[in-house]
Amino acid sequence: MTEKSTAFVKGGCGCLLVFFGLGLLAVLVGGRFRIGLGGLAFLFVLGGLGGLFFYALRRPAPQQAPPPEPRPWTCLACATDNDPGVKVCRNCREPY
Repeated sequence: MTEKSTAFVKGGCGCLLVFFGLGLLAVLVGGRFRIGLGGLAFLFVLGGLGGLFFYALRRPAPQQAPPPEPRPWTCLACATDNDPGVKVCRNCREPY
């Protein structure tokens, strides 16, 4: 299963568990608790959508690539590769 489908199932099952917990609490204080098959499916889908919503919130943003390192430059006079921070050729002392 993918992460999205796992988030959907966890959200749907979590919503049903919360609903049954509240129903049990209602029964314990003297009330009644009933639900149909359509209501169960609706609660599962509603909880699944909530799970997808929270999955989208917690997913980290894509990382940007670090900037490229400066490349060495080649002297036009003697064809020597030089460090990027140096403005004078290390071989013939020609300026960059």
